[in-house]
Amino acid sequence: MAKLAPTARQPLAGLQVVELSNMITCSLAAMTMAAQGASVIKVEPPRGGDQMRPLGTQKNGVSGFFHNCNRGKRSLAIDLKSDAGV
Repeated sequence: MAKLAPTARQPLAGLQVVELSNMITCSLAAMTMAAQGASVIKVEPPRGGDQMRPLGTQKNGVSGFFHNCNRGKRSLAIDLKSDAGV
């Protein structure tokens, strides 16, 4: 991946963030970083994913609230409690 230089519109360009959170506060902080140019990868548990997925009005089993808090991110499911996941 090419290294991006920060700009006035994308001050966090080139920064890579790994989000290991569940629920709102960290998701919103990482969403803000993504909006400012950071590359954010959200790591979720393989069974059920983030606990925010089913909260509120849903479409195809995922809430609009979850989509809003995680826009601009890539996601990955890893079992960090297994040897293979670590």
